[in-house]
Amino acid sequence: MDCRRRWAGRRDGKRDEDGGEHAGRARAPGKVSRARGGRNGTTRRRERARGLGDGKPPPNAIRRYTQAMKIALCSDEAYAVHRTITRIIEARGHAAVVFGAFGGGPEAPWAPVAEAAALAVARGECDEGIFLCWSGTGIAMAANKVSGVRAALCWDPGGAAAARVWNHANALCLSNRALSDDMAGEILAAWFESEPGERGAEGVALLEAVDHRHRRPGGEGGE
Repeated sequence: MDCRRRWAGRRDGKRDEDGGEHAGRARAPGKVSRARGGRNGTTRRRERARGLGDGKPPPNAIRRYTQAMKIALCSDEAYAVHRTITRIIEARGHAAVVFGAFGGGPEAPWAPVAEAAALAVARGECDEGIFLCWSGTGIAMAANKVSGVRAALCWDPGGAAAARVWNHANALCLSNRALSDDMAGEILAAWFESEPGERGAEGVALLEAVDHRHRRPGGEGGE
């Protein structure tokens, strides 16, 4: 099933007979639902995603965790969108643990910044990570050098949901250059509201076997 359809179904809170998500009925192009207070439904959804409005996730959200988490946030450079990311995770009841230049710190090389944040996830000091660099590619490559970290570079909500469900990713990698406030809200909503479950377990087990065969022994975070 197309990831975009799967994510659309999750937002609508609908499931098919075998328990999987499916897309709800599409709204006609240009049709906007009106909400109380003079703001339309689209505006209210965007405000929730960006950590504005009431700051709460949708009532039908699928929450991977029921307790607050510590989220490792890292970047090699500071960008304005970092404030939006921090606001969103705090609105969801999670705590930010900052590494590198995230949120306004001095610039730092992307590889060691990713290593420090990824080690915090691998050691259990943080539950998950949200890592950024200019393209998102370098930070993902560096994070995946740390045993126990499955970092996924995502560009849209469907990719974030798929990374959770099928790859059991525990670090979300994003592009500082390409990320807008609105897209950050949509991607993070998909990330936090997607349940890994058992559907991707077989593939993840095979991935761990590959890692075990090729991981150098003796490295920090390794065997």
